[in-house]
Formats: sequence, C-alpha cells, structure tokens
Amino acid sequence: RSHLHQMRRLEPRVKSFMPGALDSAWEEQLLAEARAMDARLGGPEMKALSPEEKRRLLPLAGVPLAVKDNICVKGIPTTAGSRTLANYVPPGDATVVE
Repeated sequence: RSHLHQMRRLEPRVKSFMPGALDSAWEEQLLAEARAMDARLGGPEMKALSPEEKRRLLPLAGVPLAVKDNICVKGIPTTAGSRTLANYVPPGDATVVE
C-alpha cells in the first residue's frame, strides 16, 4: 500500500500514468495480485525452495513496476500516445510483460 500511496502523492507532479490508472478499481486489482503472490510465495511448493531458487524462479516478485503505454497489457487501455488507439484494449499481454 505504501507504493500506491507514493504513486498517488507524486502523480500530479510527475504525470507518469495514464488518466484513470490510479483509480480504486485498479488499486484493488493490484492489491489482489499482491495477496495472490504472497500466498504463492508462502505455499508448500515454495517453502521447499531455497531463497536463491525463489529469486531465480520469480525474480520480480513483490517489485512494483509500471509498463509504458506502448506495450500491450491484457485488459488495460493501450494508446501508445495516439488518438487513433484511444479505445484500444489489448486481448493479450506483450511477450515482455509475460
């Protein structure tokens, strides 16, 4: 939650997210994904792994990241800064997102 708070606090000044990207529905989705990752990391298959193996399998687990607006993320409006793509919502993720 602290990362979300910082993003909302700084966004008016840095303008790094698309309008509406920090709304409550988006926040709930992010928190749900974080809870799912916490559960996965604490699950029986992960408990058997060493910390090094966990880092190798899930190197970005728990690291907040944002994807530029020219890279497709399933279900997230992706305009690439173009009015032509104003209503485009990709049906799948770009390979780099996977």
